[in-house]
Amino acid sequence: MDQALEVYDWLHVLRTKAMTIQDVLDIPVGASVDIVFICRNFVDLYEQAVKPNVAVTPKEFCKKCYKIRFTKSNHPSGVIGEWRWSYHGVGPHGVISNHEFHLEIIPKTCTSACAWDCDKDCSKFYWYPLESGEMKLSECGPNFRKKMLGGESKRLDEYPTTTLMGWRGPMILASELEKLPNVYWIQRHSHIDDMIDRNTKTLEQHRLDTPDAFDAYGNLLEDKYHIQKTKDGRFMLFEVYYDNGIKCMRLKN
Repeated sequence: MDQALEVYDWLHVLRTKAMTIQDVLDIPVGASVDIVFICRNFVDLYEQAVKPNVAVTPKEFCKKCYKIRFTKSNHPSGVIGEWRWSYHGVGPHGVISNHEFHLEIIPKTCTSACAWDCDKDCSKFYWYPLESGEMKLSECGPNFRKKMLGGESKRLDEYPTTTLMGWRGPMILASELEKLPNVYWIQRHSHIDDMIDRNTKTLEQHRLDTPDAFDAYGNLLEDKYHIQKTKDGRFMLFEVYYDNGIKCMRLKN
């Protein structure tokens, strides 16, 4: 894998080739281009497509990603056209929709660099759809609008033409995707997985490890705890708490 990049490093390279407003404006009216979306389901899609720790070509890695053949119309915005979809690598490009592209919207408190740090925090940036070629933010509440780059509806030409354009995430021309380095992903054991593994025990183990969850007869104190049986016959222990009068549960770690 010396000549390949781990997926999060690879995404930083992809960003340099991701399509911008200007790239879409430059497509001639009537021309068709094949586009690959690196959307919010990207992790699930590449994990379905290829095995971990195996370097493959970008085309193979993204074979289950959403793709369209975009044919540009003569709409005055310069960014609207016909979308013919290919879902999860299953073609041909036949399903037609009237979707519009999304813009990458970065809050004033966030830089482009930290917004793209997918390995750490994806919550700091947003992709929001255009409406008739404009960023109207019509479905957003006032607090969200205030947070977004000044906060009110904007014409497309009020955004820098270097602003990334995509659909639920960035997009790249299929022809440019194939020029990127080979890529692989590493199967990680997350903090949540570790916590679940530590918590999943026999009932007797829970009684020994968390005696305050049971009464003197070994019965669960159901006003304070909840227990759930797993498929393998073991148990997960949850602590009960109340948030503004609403009963909630959290995994007992």
